[in-house]
Amino acid sequence: MLEFYIAQMEQSCGAAIVRDLREMQINAAESWSLIYDLEPRVRAEQGPCLGAFAGYLAYSLDGRTPVETQRSFMSVAMAVPVAEQGDLREAMGHAWGQIAYEPAQAQTYFQFAGVYGLQVPAELALRLSEQPVFGHRDEAFHYHRYLLMLGEVQGARALGGALEAASGDVDALGALVSGVASTGILMKKLGRDTSDAARLLAPYREDRRRMTGVNGPGSGGAPADVVGPFLRIIGG
Repeated sequence: MLEFYIAQMEQSCGAAIVRDLREMQINAAESWSLIYDLEPRVRAEQGPCLGAFAGYLAYSLDGRTPVETQRSFMSVAMAVPVAEQGDLREAMGHAWGQIAYEPAQAQTYFQFAGVYGLQVPAELALRLSEQPVFGHRDEAFHYHRYLLMLGEVQGARALGGALEAASGDVDALGALVSGVASTGILMKKLGRDTSDAARLLAPYREDRRRMTGVNGPGSGGAPADVVGPFLRIIGG
């Protein structure tokens, strides 16, 4: 399959991009930086170049690939237009088997899994399903956002509990609201049902308490500033 995606790139990407990609050593420590440099050039190409690039990277990963490179790959794969993602599911499934979970990349890991409908390892899922969500940086928060993307009731239930628990602290609440809203917008882009996300955020559409901003407490935005536009975007 690697040669298939090379052929796809040769048809849809510039010759210089194909040459540079062939010369890249995916398991080298600096490979994440090379992917980062290549991505804007690939994006600038017309047609299916980005999807071919993501497919090539998917079949290049192995157990020796640095974590930073895995993260760069997942970011590239999530940038592929939604209409083309279905053609990459087999490639993404292959890559998923090579990606080891690292807590430091929880946000990217679970968002990638949610976009492509990939199954999280059972042991990891069990561990995080038993952890309460305390804040927007928690591993458990990102895991339950993933479940929300897949329409799993456990995700909405855990996130709803976290929002309610944080309601007395506007800064904590605002961070959680922003995280859920960004997930809902991504779900809308993917053509998925956003009703659970809308239901989670609707109670805060009139919350005009100001969060901490650059000028200190009370100088930032309010939860309502996030929820109102979000509900308009998704039609809630």
